[in-house]
Amino acid sequence: MPSPSTGPLSPHGGKSYLYTEASSPNNPWKEFIMQHSVSVVGEGTVSFWYHMYGEGIGSLAVLGGTGSVLWNISGQQQTSSSDSWKQASISIPEGTSLLRVVGTSGGSSKSKIAIDDILFQQTSWTRLRSKDPAESLSDWARRIADNIRTNCASDCTNHIQACIP
Repeated sequence: MPSPSTGPLSPHGGKSYLYTEASSPNNPWKEFIMQHSVSVVGEGTVSFWYHMYGEGIGSLAVLGGTGSVLWNISGQQQTSSSDSWKQASISIPEGTSLLRVVGTSGGSSKSKIAIDDILFQQTSWTRLRSKDPAESLSDWARRIADNIRTNCASDCTNHIQACIP
């Protein structure tokens, strides 16, 4: 669960959310990465809700397979832990083979970044699918959260945690 004076008070939706753990030794400027192989025909969209409140917040980015920046925001975006979550909606270019969400901690332990309600959308002219045909991208996001809750002990470094208030 986020430390006092940083992060949201509650999830955007549901009972849990993912956040970067910025307590020592996970700062300053450590990267926390979630990635998944995809196959995009046409153009797709990924959207999610984010909360960036705390001292010395770093940045949050979505990168394509070549490392190209599809979306980026840095610094504190909310002024309190009770402020509303903000939504990001990012176009995924045709031919994208890897999506990477990168949170970078800031200069203090109060630089936690939270994300919630990750949604992968397709239009009638777009197919967005996992390279693993048995797993949808939304299922992948849930699996990542489950793995983090199961496999990360308190001494893990450079990981994204699932917060269940």
